[in-house]
Amino acid sequence: MVDYPGENTDIPKTISGTLVNQPLNYLIPKSAISDLIKSQLSISVPLEKATFARNNNNILLNEINIDLSTVGQDSNDPIIFKKPSNWSQMVNVKEQINKDDLTEGLSEFAIQLLRKNSGLLEKIPIRNVEEMNKLVKSHAREEIDDIYSSFNTESDASPKKLKLSSDISINQNELTQQYFKELKSYIDIIENQREMAKDEENYNHNYFKLPNGTYVLNENFVSQIDILITNISNTSTGRHQLEKSASKIILNELIANIENIKEEFLDFGSEHEILYKTVAYTSIFTIFTLLQMHYEDSQFHLEKYILVPLNYLKERIYSINNNDTLNEISSTELSMLFKTINQIPEYIKRYKFIGEELATVLNYVFSELVMNFEVNPSNIKAQHYWVEIKEASVNVLVALFQYISNQRIFIIEYLITHMENLPLKRTQKKLRKIANNVYISDFTIAIAQMLESIQQGSFNNHVSDLNNDVYLKMVEEYKENMKEIATLIDHIHSIIIDKFKENPSDVRHVLSNYITDLLIMLPNSSWPIAEELLSSIMKRLLLIFEPNSNHSAVVESMALQLLNSIGTEIFALKCSTKSTETYNLIEVFNSPKELPSYLKRFRLCINSIDGSTIGKYGKNYLFNKFIFILVRLNEYENENEASDALIEIPEMIKNELNNNIILGSKQSKKPESVKEAYCSILHSFELLNLYDLYLKLVVSLLSKDKIKLRSTAIRCLSSLASKDQNILTSPAVKETIIERLLDSSASVKDAILDLVNRGSAALYFYKQINHNYDDDSLLVRKHVLKINEELYDITNDIEIKIFVASRILLKLEDEEDAIIDMAKQILLKKWIFAIVESQDHQERQSEICDSVLQVMAGVATKNEKCNELYDWFLNFFLLEKAEHSNVISKQITDSLNKLTDTLVNSIVELQSIDIEDPKIKSQKWNYLNLLAKFSDSVVTFITKDHIIALYPYMLTNSQSTLQYFILCVFKDLMGKLDNFKPKFLYDMETILLSKLPKMSVKETEEAIPLGWYIAEKRNDYSRISKACTSCFSHIVPFINKATTEPESVVLENKLQRLIYLATGFARFCDSKILSEKIPYLKENEYLFEYVAKCLLVLSNKKIEHVIRRISIKNLIKLCSSHPRLFNSRHILNIFDEELKTGPADIQLVLIEGLYDFFIQEEKKSIREVGVSRSISSTFHLRSKVNKTKRASHINDGLCSALVSRFLKYILNICLSSDTHHSIVALRCIRVILQFGYTNPSHCIPVVIGALSSKNPHLHKLSTKILNDLADKYETMIFNNISQGINIAADYSYLTEESNCYSNDKTLRDLQVILKDGKSNSSKFFKTVMKILNKHISNITHANLEEEELRKFVFICTNISMLEFPTFNELLTLMKFISVSAEQIRELIIDEINDIPSKMTLEEGYKNAIKTEYTLRNLNLHLIKMYELRKDILLLDESEEQSLKTKAINLPENIELVSYARECFNIMNSTTQREFYNEYLATIEDEE
Repeated sequence: MVDYPGENTDIPKTISGTLVNQPLNYLIPKSAISDLIKSQLSISVPLEKATFARNNNNILLNEINIDLSTVGQDSNDPIIFKKPSNWSQMVNVKEQINKDDLTEGLSEFAIQLLRKNSGLLEKIPIRNVEEMNKLVKSHAREEIDDIYSSFNTESDASPKKLKLSSDISINQNELTQQYFKELKSYIDIIENQREMAKDEENYNHNYFKLPNGTYVLNENFVSQIDILITNISNTSTGRHQLEKSASKIILNELIANIENIKEEFLDFGSEHEILYKTVAYTSIFTIFTLLQMHYEDSQFHLEKYILVPLNYLKERIYSINNNDTLNEISSTELSMLFKTINQIPEYIKRYKFIGEELATVLNYVFSELVMNFEVNPSNIKAQHYWVEIKEASVNVLVALFQYISNQRIFIIEYLITHMENLPLKRTQKKLRKIANNVYISDFTIAIAQMLESIQQGSFNNHVSDLNNDVYLKMVEEYKENMKEIATLIDHIHSIIIDKFKENPSDVRHVLSNYITDLLIMLPNSSWPIAEELLSSIMKRLLLIFEPNSNHSAVVESMALQLLNSIGTEIFALKCSTKSTETYNLIEVFNSPKELPSYLKRFRLCINSIDGSTIGKYGKNYLFNKFIFILVRLNEYENENEASDALIEIPEMIKNELNNNIILGSKQSKKPESVKEAYCSILHSFELLNLYDLYLKLVVSLLSKDKIKLRSTAIRCLSSLASKDQNILTSPAVKETIIERLLDSSASVKDAILDLVNRGSAALYFYKQINHNYDDDSLLVRKHVLKINEELYDITNDIEIKIFVASRILLKLEDEEDAIIDMAKQILLKKWIFAIVESQDHQERQSEICDSVLQVMAGVATKNEKCNELYDWFLNFFLLEKAEHSNVISKQITDSLNKLTDTLVNSIVELQSIDIEDPKIKSQKWNYLNLLAKFSDSVVTFITKDHIIALYPYMLTNSQSTLQYFILCVFKDLMGKLDNFKPKFLYDMETILLSKLPKMSVKETEEAIPLGWYIAEKRNDYSRISKACTSCFSHIVPFINKATTEPESVVLENKLQRLIYLATGFARFCDSKILSEKIPYLKENEYLFEYVAKCLLVLSNKKIEHVIRRISIKNLIKLCSSHPRLFNSRHILNIFDEELKTGPADIQLVLIEGLYDFFIQEEKKSIREVGVSRSISSTFHLRSKVNKTKRASHINDGLCSALVSRFLKYILNICLSSDTHHSIVALRCIRVILQFGYTNPSHCIPVVIGALSSKNPHLHKLSTKILNDLADKYETMIFNNISQGINIAADYSYLTEESNCYSNDKTLRDLQVILKDGKSNSSKFFKTVMKILNKHISNITHANLEEEELRKFVFICTNISMLEFPTFNELLTLMKFISVSAEQIRELIIDEINDIPSKMTLEEGYKNAIKTEYTLRNLNLHLIKMYELRKDILLLDESEEQSLKTKAINLPENIELVSYARECFNIMNSTTQREFYNEYLATIEDEE
């Protein structure tokens, strides 16, 4: 029970006691402090409070020997009494007071004092407080100073006098003697307790009786002894004057107290429970105080003096540990327990040679107390004491660790065994506060303080005379201490990591909380050991990923997550530090000018640490580290004597040791500046240097096969990128991200896309991101589309905008309608609505229009597919009113008009710039091409004003790109716009016809139809008829000459131009109208028919080659414009003959003409179909064709007929030795397949053959065709692989000859194309084995043709490059190869036995040997490549079955000679007879 508020607390009991610790002038006015001091007449001595006494505010001074005759002699001032506050009431009872004896109950000293001053009491009236204030105000400050000076009881100076009240002083030695006198009286009572036992009254006064009849000292008695012992121990002389015998008497009695209470009341439950506990705890406290006073005397090293108190504490702590809420444990007991435990560290410090048993007990008791996180106090007071108890327990463990060095390993190991008790959740109630809003566990605090306690005195012991020997001794001591710390840290973490590996799921939270604590401590300079602990645990976690280690995916994944928390924090520290403030010891050494700044930051961190706080060991530890860094720098200087850097380091070390920062006063610094300084110097330690290793690990794990590990690695990178996205652009990370974007599962790709889509980081990967724009995963395609939309907005780079816009445009062909709609809306928003939204800001709108035009122009000219899709987007989405509401349609039209205005102005502006800049030329060409597309659109939004603006450029005489595109634009618009002025039309026709003979071929093809449209507008064909007639009048003589004397026709520029002009008039003019106006035509003969006859004449083989080529080129163009000509037998015969046996250049002309014809017909079909169909095909734009709207759909039959007739010729050209010819022919094949003009099975083998080409363009084109076909005709590709590989072998030999075996990736490319699905993988390898078996079956009687041998070896080299998903495929193929080789070997042996003449080694027989040798070496090559056992094919069924399910990977860093090279060597070596003889000899030996 508490007798008064503040009992058992640190609250002082008197005003003077308060002033001992801190002045109260900020709470009480200075003028009133002296009043309070003089407010009573009593002798007050500043004694320390009793630790456990409940009534300890009255000091026993009855026996103080003071000569009262001297009191008041130094001053004439009378004793003045304070007027009581209830004076008026006291006056009413004055008579009663006079009747009573005022001296009753007073001590003898008080009575003597009153008698001596009786005269003064009668003469001096009692004054009011106000009057007293005036009297003492002038002397208040001096009196307070006297009080302060009297409180220093531990000074070693001469004895001082203590001032008692105002005028009484007492000598310190006299006061100490009084303590001893009091203590002696209590010792006498203890010694005489047997005699006193007969006196029941006295015995009961100092003892209380236990139920078993034994007596123990009561609470007041023990408290008074505690007070006296404590006060004696606090004096400088008293602690040495206390007799050993007296101490032993007290110790024995207190030990008996504890034993009796413990024995009788093991289970406290009586009404006097708190009384018994108070006696026991007070006894223990006093015991520890006495033991510390006699720590140098071995007589006090008895076990019972320490074990008895500890056993009692152990049982009480055990009881508390088993009480989860502390409801049954009073806060009073917790307070007493804390004060008792708080004595033990000092005891351990003085009794350094503690026995093993005692150390074990201390370790057991306080480790369990520290690691008890289950106790949850129910009230705030109990919580406060519980936190203090745990803190004191940590101090006990730290003291044990620091001073009992042989127990360090045991202390650590036992503490770690309780790690599982750490809380799962980091709640503040279960953690300890180390700074504002910073909490960590007591476990981590204990580990950190124990380790730091080892390194406390190497350099920070002040040495007045520092010499070399002392210096070297300091350095050696520091190194030894650090070596021990490193060993202990490694031991701690080896235990923790081993536990983690054995049971990762249970230990993970423990390790995570431990690492979290260290990360919280890391930027705090008060805990420098955190950096070394984190370095060690990080290295341990990194070792889990050693190449030779074999850990489960769970362990690796969890370890990587833990590394992520460390690596992210390290990276955050690196990012938070300015590059100019990152210090590395080597850099500091090489740049001496940086040293002062570095040292200044170190000093700032050391001075900022408060040595009295929880991080009290950090100050000395960091100072020692600071000095050793200077030592290291000095060592660097000595190792590099040639360098003159840092020559003053030894002097610096001396200065720092002499000045000793630790001895200086703490400087007040802002926490922010201290943290910045400490983060700066952390760069010179090991931890931050481990970041690069961590980053390399994360990057390497991105390429691992374990999906979980890769996903975790991606999250690690994501955490780093959240701190600074620039990490993604570092070379190693960027390269790995690129690889993962190109080759990963859909989930990993999506995670990588999330990773790179941070701020502007995606700009660094926009090309790699868009490698997945057509990914098989719908999720990935949508993600890429969204990123592209964001990229378009965040970048100002037009090239990037063009790239991402082109990829968005390509999504108009996606197989998912949802993605098609997304792509449409994105482009509509960026190209149209952006202009609409800025209509109120003209300048902004102008900028947007210019940007949109640049992007549109770039996209439309990017490639053939983008060109096609842009046309569709413009004509069948933007300009299709059925797709939009009326409002949106009007917005689109208005925006396109504004874009056209800007486009025309930009073209005119660029044309006025006469600069030979490739970029300007390219931009000009792009703009003109875009203008041509606008003019060719289904809805016209180019106006007459635009035509008038461009018309002047037609008047220029020079040929230019602008003139060609203006002709295109005018041609398209002239057929759509009306109401042109006749004068304008006449002038334009005049210009055209006058310039026509001088125009290029391309311009002629645009100018002639324009001239025809003008004639139609004018309804006057005379002028164009005259031009046409003039052309024929010049060409007829050449035709006549070619008919009679074809050999005499020579190449002339005039003839070439006339051929193009005549063909142009025949193609673009209405033959019915012109037939009547041209005299050279027969009756009912059309112009195009006449021109066709002329071209046939000029195609005569006797005519010069160039003229024939030009004639045939124009002939097929004419046929394209008038498809009826394809029915002409004469024309078809010429085409057949030329494609079959004609010159290569003429063949290419014909193929290009057919290609243009197919594209032209398809474009017509698409324009006529319109938007009444859905675009969901990756092949072409037509599906759901509305044939009722098609006027030329019958031409599909013509196209198919032409393909049927000429396909075999085109396919032969695809395999030409000239790869340029092959590319032209294969491009035509691609169009034929896209438009469905033939069965793909006719083309697939040839495309596979072209796939073997080393020419990158031909290989890429072949791959595209097969990828397109794989979507719909996968089975057809599988069925044609065998034939295709044979063609590939022949084609490789045609193009590479002796190096044909180097084309060894054809089968692997096919494997990649057909890789989707497990069934495809199995099917592919079965197909490969069928191909091998087919070739082996061709070996009859050990005889093989040379051509078959080449194909066989080609197949084997391609097999060596295949990828095997699992061992199942590899083993199956190797077994088949082994069996096949054995079959061929048997055939060879049979032939030797049957026909010995085969020993003459005929060519076919040699080829059979080469085949068997190649097959056998293929298996050896695969065993070597995949590092397999040599007896891999001899495994039993169970071993083989377990092996088949495992994935197989090509070992890293393996260097193998290409099997193609091995085959080449085999083929060359077989020209030597010795090879065959050796081979046959081997066979004979086997027989």
